[in-house]
Amino acid sequence: MQSLIASVDEMTRLIKSVSLLARASAAPVRKEKIAMGDIVSDVWQRLERQILEKDASVHFPASWPQALGAPAWVKFIWSAFLSNALQYGGRRIHAGWRASNRRFFVEDDGPGVPDAVRGHLFQPFELLHRPDGARGLSLSIVLRLVQLQGGQCGHEPVSPHGACFYFTLPAE
Repeated sequence: MQSLIASVDEMTRLIKSVSLLARASAAPVRKEKIAMGDIVSDVWQRLERQILEKDASVHFPASWPQALGAPAWVKFIWSAFLSNALQYGGRRIHAGWRASNRRFFVEDDGPGVPDAVRGHLFQPFELLHRPDGARGLSLSIVLRLVQLQGGQCGHEPVSPHGACFYFTLPAE
């Protein structure tokens, strides 16, 4: 029964993600001032069970800047990055921002991204054949949502191991 419930939950998330992408691509971007700290806090609360199950420590800065973007899209981006860090990364996760380039990021101390997929990480279905059933859509959706808002996103390895996923949004 648990397996069936998990499958239904995964399918629901997949449908919502694809629906968000379709709506985002069809309509003009409605940007507004975003209290980034509120969005990150909301995503953290929704992921709290996963954080506890993984026994992860998640660190955030005390203050966040405002940004200009589409709140629902930015929430999806944070959710994808934090969920992936919890699922594939290590137990220590750091989310934050760099004022110098208005870069928002999630870093983890996990094994990092395999060399074989680094160049294709943001392409749809890149992870389709993973044994854990991951679909590989969230990062391609993140890329599209960030681009529609005039920003950039990417991945960098963290030394000695781990991953950093980031996105930028235009200045206000």
